[in-house]
Amino acid sequence: MNSENNGVFMANPNKVYETKKVYNKDLWENWVMDSQEYFEDIIAPCKLAIFIGKNDKRCLIIEKIADSLFPKFVVDGSFSMYDFDLFFTVAEGDALKILEDKSKFVDLVKSGNLGILCTVDDIAMEEKGLDKFLSRVGFAPSCSM
Repeated sequence: MNSENNGVFMANPNKVYETKKVYNKDLWENWVMDSQEYFEDIIAPCKLAIFIGKNDKRCLIIEKIADSLFPKFVVDGSFSMYDFDLFFTVAEGDALKILEDKSKFVDLVKSGNLGILCTVDDIAMEEKGLDKFLSRVGFAPSCSM
């Protein structure tokens, strides 16, 4: 909450701290390493992203090469959605929840609070294990006509 002191507008220090925490690259990279069970069905090569907040320049990139995950948090990037096989969008407040409790990722997927876009077709989705990954995290893709 913001406060006013003698006519001077002061920002809430907790909000500033939370914003910095949400964009902390080390926290996100550690989150990926601590959450590897979510990504075990993904077949390399595959590249995912989680865009955080209203700015599409801030995202966590998760790349699977061979059997290893390579997380990288980018604060000021320039991307095309087609740079990724799948990406999520998440509000800052929800991103903070994910950092504080990795199970919240699944909760937010199940509740529909994360935007999800798969940029590959159904065949590539299955070949890359993205269908199994999405099911594991609580989303049941339905691409059939």
